[in-house]
Amino acid sequence: MSAPDTAALVARLRADVEVLPTLFGEETELNAPMVEIVDSVAFRCGRAADALEAQAARITELEQFLIRMGLRPDHLVP
Repeated sequence: MSAPDTAALVARLRADVEVLPTLFGEETELNAPMVEIVDSVAFRCGRAADALEAQAARITELEQFLIRMGLRPDHLVP
């Protein structure tokens, strides 16, 4: 996955975190279970976005390290 793809996915996950909790509006007795599920999904989207950003940062650091070592990261994978 390229950096623009990663950034787009993170942005989409963060947008979902904002939108999902608003899907059911005010919590009522009838929709309370769905609100709980949607809140859980929103929380997980936020966690996934955080993890994806952290992983992308680690990959970038590794690529920079390899470049400093005189290697070309794009030639390491067949």
